[in-house]
Amino acid sequence: MPPGSAYGEVGWNHLFQHTKAYTVDQMTMGMVQDDQAAGRVFCDYTQGLEYMIWTQNDGHLMGYVAGPVHANVWAWWVAVHHNIGIGGAPMHSDNWDTQPITLHW
Repeated sequence: MPPGSAYGEVGWNHLFQHTKAYTVDQMTMGMVQDDQAAGRVFCDYTQGLEYMIWTQNDGHLMGYVAGPVHANVWAWWVAVHHNIGIGGAPMHSDNWDTQPITLHW
């Protein structure tokens, strides 16, 4: 992501790292382990809304969130994407009531 820009795309992992070290091709070919990159995230701020679209390798999940306040969308995403359980584990967050935000999957 260019410095000072309001958009970008990187890998993410459960070690709370967001790295540009792995390409989409490397990830789709199975060359990257989950502790290196558990999925991808793309963010964009446009027309007064922050959008975050992410994938999670486990479960082949893709989700997105959008909201009017960048900090709230970011905080919600950080809390939620690390707590999505595949196979019945519960999802939890302390940030549910910050701003109206929609999650789709």
